[in-house]
Formats: sequence, structure tokens, C-alpha cells
Amino acid sequence: MALLFRFLLRCLAPVGLLLTGQTAGAQSYETPAFDHDRAADRAYVDSLVRATKRRLLTLDKLPKTPCADTARLELMTFVGTVHRSGIFHRDSSLLLARQVIGLAGRKGNIKYQIKGLMLAEIYQRSIVYNFPEAVRLNYRLLQLAERDTVLFESYRRRVYRNLGKVCAKIGQFNEAIRYLTKAVTLLHRSPTPDPLTLADLYQSMAGTYVGQQKLAEAETYYGRALDLARTQKGGQTSIAFLLNDLGRLHFGLKNYPKAAAYLTEAATCWEGVKNTLPQANTLADLAAVQLAMGQPNEAIRQATRALALNQSGFSLKSTAYAALAGSYELLNNWEKAYHFQRLFANNREAERQSLSQTETMTIKATFDRERIETAHQQENLLATQKYQTLRKQAEIDRLKSWLKNEALLRFLEQEKLEQKLETESLNAENLRRQHAQQSVIKQLKINQLSNSLSAESRLRQQLYVGLFVISCLSLLLFYYLRSSQRKNRELARKNREIEAALVKGQTIERKRVAAELHDRVGSLLGATKMTIQTLDADAFSTKNKAIYQNSLHLLDDAALQVRQLSHNLIPDSLHDTGLVSALRELVDKLNGTNRTRFTLDYTALPPLQLTDSVEFMLYVVCLELCTNVLKHAQAENAIIALCRSGTLLHLTLSDDGVGLKAQTGAGIGLKNSRNRVQKLGGTFHIEANPSGSGTLVTVSVTV
Repeated sequence: MALLFRFLLRCLAPVGLLLTGQTAGAQSYETPAFDHDRAADRAYVDSLVRATKRRLLTLDKLPKTPCADTARLELMTFVGTVHRSGIFHRDSSLLLARQVIGLAGRKGNIKYQIKGLMLAEIYQRSIVYNFPEAVRLNYRLLQLAERDTVLFESYRRRVYRNLGKVCAKIGQFNEAIRYLTKAVTLLHRSPTPDPLTLADLYQSMAGTYVGQQKLAEAETYYGRALDLARTQKGGQTSIAFLLNDLGRLHFGLKNYPKAAAYLTEAATCWEGVKNTLPQANTLADLAAVQLAMGQPNEAIRQATRALALNQSGFSLKSTAYAALAGSYELLNNWEKAYHFQRLFANNREAERQSLSQTETMTIKATFDRERIETAHQQENLLATQKYQTLRKQAEIDRLKSWLKNEALLRFLEQEKLEQKLETESLNAENLRRQHAQQSVIKQLKINQLSNSLSAESRLRQQLYVGLFVISCLSLLLFYYLRSSQRKNRELARKNREIEAALVKGQTIERKRVAAELHDRVGSLLGATKMTIQTLDADAFSTKNKAIYQNSLHLLDDAALQVRQLSHNLIPDSLHDTGLVSALRELVDKLNGTNRTRFTLDYTALPPLQLTDSVEFMLYVVCLELCTNVLKHAQAENAIIALCRSGTLLHLTLSDDGVGLKAQTGAGIGLKNSRNRVQKLGGTFHIEANPSGSGTLVTVSVTV
């Protein structure tokens, strides 16, 4: 009995060790929650990483079981998340993501392949801004998730969220709204939607609306996100980001007291979590707000704090330098104002060079996203077509089998009938000798009938096959016609998107040129004037004093013309209140030149519903025509008129100047205006003014 007991102990010992190893592996699967508010605390981050690596070393000593492999993948993913969420060793997160993807692929674990791809995608999108690679990773992640229905429903929403954020970063705001709306819809369909995840989606949608200059919608979504974050007791980091975004939004709306309140609260949150990089950005924004409120000393204090905390960001330095230059200018400290204005200009030039590389990557990401999305749709279409082809082939095989069985049954029945007739003929041979001739005739008739039945059967089979082939050809023709119609509609949509993109590109370029004229040339003229004013004019001779005063007047006139030109390139009222308000603002600015008196006539004009492209083109054409009047017409009065007849909108400009005879020919401006109108499908006509002097230009477009 004792020997039997010891034998059982020896047999069960390995089983106990194996169960112990699996239990240890299962216990090491759990990971602690990462506190994002302590991401800047290096001691906290390093302690998490060291503790997790010790658990990984413990797993290496256990048997290679599926449970231990899953625990290893989870711990590696956790270490990568800690590195990515912190501010130290962020590049290590990409290395760990690739290791997780490789190990999960070898083990056939789709879930952790997806987790590794998510970790790599966040690194490419949020840390190194490699948007093309981020788009590729998202579609690879979507293809993996499609293999499992549960994973697909869980991660499809995250892929839409990621693609929405990428599109927002590269300026495709309509696509960003489309993806983010899908993500919100899928989140609401889930049994237990996470409020903090919904707050993150609302924050992303608000940022997209800011990019579209839809500030009212942006404020609504920022408010929803902040309410959710505070109600659900979200981390101080998330609340601080939302407060900072709201502060910048209200600064754009020129609601300075509210902007200062949000930014002050955000700075307090950042100081509480000891994260200096975003705190510096918040202080720089607060300095700009305080300058706008007329508090130069407080603005100088906050901008100096921001630069002391961080001097690595172009945007932060530009905001801080601009606030310092403006504050010292208000305090009449021209030397320091000039110093910080020069630093601001140098930083903007470096930022412009850096942005050119970012714009190149943005364009590549746009094309890569469209290419990968098209390829994904084509793969789904091919899979559907293959499934339909296999189903049709199975139906064909079934019909062939049925026809074959039917013919075999008929043949067997015929054979049985012939055997029965032959048996009866043999049994009655003696009795029917006298009727031999009649029996032969009957047998011939039976054979003839049998042949007729066989011929009819073959003819019926051929008819069935022919009808089936005709049906297949009809279905293929119908599918080809539907596919052609769908492709034509897609091409038409693409053409409309390209035209809208061209107008958008022109608008962006005009805004950029206007900003460059206002910021760079205007700042340079202002700095030049301040430099000349530092000269001692009392020590000059009378002639030099006159030259000195004339130089100051010329600089003022140049600054005024640059400011007017930058505002006329693309006025804000064109997007905010429409074409009529933009033209009214243009007339007010043109009358400030005291050369020609301009008048706008739109009294008989009904309400207009114009697209952005039509309004933009008409405004640019009118601006070019008014510029020609100022340069060449030598007119005292000019009238801009808007009227509508049926489906046509007429824009006319008449003046009482020298007329067409005094002009040498059509210049580049008139040719450009004519080309713009023709692109809209309209007409451009120029003639002598019927009143006897001056010129009349008529532009007609369909509305």
C-alpha cells in the first residue's frame, strides 16, 4: 500500500507543477491601470516598466503554454503603452509594438496583432506625424478585424476614430467628420458605451469644426466633452486639454475674459500634474489673451514663464514672441519690442520651412488614404463576385445532375418495358405463330415510339441548357450596365470633389499670401519705421528733415496699402455673411483711397443661394476689375451693380473714365477674369459705356 501511494505521488508531481505554472501565468496576465496624470513623473513611469519587466522574466521560466503566451503579449503591450503615454523613451513603444505584432502573428493570435497595430498606429500618428504609415496601419488593422465578427465590431469604431483624426490633421475636414460620425454611431450602438471615449470623439469633432471655421458647432462639442470628462471624473490631463482648446476657441471669438478664465484653469491643471510642455503652450496662449485685454505687464510675465518652461516648439515661440513684442510696444519700450519682433520673424521663417515638409507628408497621406481605401473596396467587391460565381456554378451542377438522373430513369423504364415485351413474346411464341407478321409490325411500332421519346428528351435537354445560358448572359449584361452607371456616378463625384479642392486650394493660397503680406511685410515696414524714428531728427538740416518726414509718410502709405491688399485678397465676410457683404466691405475700402468714388447697387436683388466657389470667383473678378479702374480708368465715379433675371446673376461695373480707346489692350488681369468666368460656365463682356464715357463690364453666371 505504501509503495502504491509513493508511485501515485511520483506520477502526479509533474501535473501539479504544470498546474502551478499555468496559475502563475494566469495571475501575471493582469496589469495595473496607468495614471495618465502622472505621465511626466519619471520615477512613476520607470517603476511600472521595471515591475512589468520582472514579471516578463518570471514568465520566461514557465512552460510554453497558450496562457503564458497571452500573458507575455499583454505585458509587452502594457510596457509599450506606458512608454507611448509618458514623455520618456517614446521610441521604445514602436519597438515593442513590432515585437507584439511578430509574436502574435507566430502564435496565430489575431487580438494581440490588432493591439500591436493600434500601438504602432498611435505612435506614427501622434508622435512622429507619419500620416501615410498611420493610414496603412489602420487598413491593415481593419483587414485583421474582419476575420472575427466580435473583434470587427469592437475595433471598427476605433479604426474610424483613427482615420477621422488623420483626416483632420491633413486638412480633409469633411472626411474627418464622416469617419468620426460613424465612430459615434457605433459607440452608441454598443451595450455599454464608455462616456470618456465619447468625450474623446466629441473633442476630435470639435477640433475638426475649428478647422472648418464652424466655431459655434466646435464650442457645442467642446462643452459636451468637458461635461462628460468632469461628470465621469476623467483625468486632469484630459480636462486640461479640453480647457486649453476652449480657451483658444474663445480667443478666436474675441471673448477674451472667458478665454482667460479657461486658460488659467488649464494652466493650474498642468501645474498640478507637473507636465511642463503643455503648460508652456497654455501660458503662451494666456499671454496672447492678456495682451488683447490690454494687460502688457501680465502678458510679459506669462510669456516669459512659457519660454522658461519650453523653447522647442515653433508655435509656442511664435505666440510668446508676438505677445512680448506687442506688450513692449504698448509700454513704449521700442528696443525690446524690436528685439522680440525680430525673434518672431526668424522663428516664423524656420516654422515655414518645417511646414513645407509637413505639407509634403500631408499630400502623400491624402493620396495613400484614397488609394488604400479604393483597394480595400475592390477586394470586397472581388470577394462578393467570387461568391456569386461559385453559387451560380453550384446551381449549374445541380441542374446537370437532375437532368442526368431523369434521363437514366427513363432509360431504365424503357429497358424494363422492352424486357417485358420480349418475355411475353417468347412465352406466347407458340400461340402467336399464326400472328407472327402482326407481332413484327407491333414491335416495329414500339421501337419507333421509343426513338421518338428519346429524340424529344434530347431536344428538351438542349432547350434547358439554352435557356440557362441566355439567363446567365442577361444577368452579366445587367451587372455590367449597373457597374458602368456606378462608375460614371463615381467619376462625376470625383470631378466635383476635384473642382471643390481647386477652389479650396486657391482660397488657402490667398489666405497664406494675405497672412505673409500682413505678418512679414507689415512687420518689416513697422520695424523699419521704428528704426528710422530712433534717429535724432533735430540734428538734421532742413532738407534732410523734409526727407526724413517724407520717408515716414512713405512707410505709412506702404503699410496701409499692404494692409488693404492683405484684407482684400480674401475677406472674412465672404465666408461669414456672403457675397453682398464682402462687396460692401470692398467698396468701403476702395473709397478710402480718395481716387475714384465707388458705389454698390443691389436694391432689386432677391436673396441668393450661391455656392462657395461661385461667391469666391465673383469676388475675385470684381476685385480685379476695380483694381483696373483705379490703375487705368482715371475715373471719378464707378458703379458696381448686382441684379438677377431668371436663372442668371449679372455683375456689372461701369465707370466714367477714359474708356477703351485710351487703353493699349487687354491685360493679364482681364484675361484671368475672363477665364475664371468661363470656368463657371458664364459670360464676360466688355464694351464702351453707353453714356458716352468710360467702360462697362458685364459678367453673367447661372445660379
